[in-house]
Amino acid sequence: MWDIANGFVPRTFDEILSTMVAKINEQYGTNYDVTTIQGTNFYKYFYAGIQVIMEAEQQVADLSGKYQQYIANTNQRILQPRGTVDGFINFIKSDGVLNTEGSFDPIDEPSKAGKIKFAILLDKNDTDYTNKKNKLIEYFHKYLSVGLYYYGGIGDYYKGDWDAAVTYPAGVLVRSGTKYYNSLSENTNVNPAGNPNVWEESVPPSNFVSGDYNAINGQEFHYAFYLPRYYQLLSLTITLPISANNNNYVMTQKEVQDLFAQRFQEYMTLGKNLEPEAICSIKEFDFASRVVYSGSYQDDTGAIKTFSNVPVEIPFDVKFKMMDASNIVVVYQ
Repeated sequence: MWDIANGFVPRTFDEILSTMVAKINEQYGTNYDVTTIQGTNFYKYFYAGIQVIMEAEQQVADLSGKYQQYIANTNQRILQPRGTVDGFINFIKSDGVLNTEGSFDPIDEPSKAGKIKFAILLDKNDTDYTNKKNKLIEYFHKYLSVGLYYYGGIGDYYKGDWDAAVTYPAGVLVRSGTKYYNSLSENTNVNPAGNPNVWEESVPPSNFVSGDYNAINGQEFHYAFYLPRYYQLLSLTITLPISANNNNYVMTQKEVQDLFAQRFQEYMTLGKNLEPEAICSIKEFDFASRVVYSGSYQDDTGAIKTFSNVPVEIPFDVKFKMMDASNIVVVYQ
């Protein structure tokens, strides 16, 4: 028996026997049922045949299950493309190894054309970090390398693999072999290895990670990505003027604090701009006539900056950290 939900379900011994009894009665004009036929020569004759049929139907059921799984996996791949920006980010979120946030630097100006920069929420101290890094590089090669992914490096600072035909200005970074070098002066066709007066051996920034992927044909591909930089929320005041026409429940200070903290953690993914009203608006605080935000945060350089209801644009590789919810100041007016 076949249905969409369960696939092919093999029949039981009694179900097959019942079908055979009906055919015997029809052919010979008898009046057997599955009980009275037992012990007859008909039963002895058909018993072995029923066993063969049951085994065959079980094999069909096993094959049916594999086919259903294949269809399900194929549909999932169709519904979740991996070769687009949004598709790749969603894939990273649901991947069994990575299962984390990713973010692309938007290509919003001509100088970024042909370059795609990617940041991922990985912790270098994670015991499984190396495995996750290698898995991400493998995914780059499989889903983003052809016509889409470019080893973007660190903006204009990083120039990729050293090329003898390129003239490099002072103060740029290149890769030669497995090492990185910073140019001390403008130069052309000066190999970084062995020329310390022109090239100083260096390391990329701590949030910049690179690695190689060896294709099945033996060709080596080099990829890189960014680890997150963190901005820390330092202070936050939420002002909630209570509407003169309010008939709704007025949330307590702790309820306001907890709700905002929860929504903040859900909303502020890697590379997401800080928009307080998008986190909690008048819809969440329906007892207020408006919601007014003010606060401060510290960026990764240590600089302290303020914000209000106006959205704060942040780089694609930045992740905001929430302050202790109990320190949020709630003002009712």
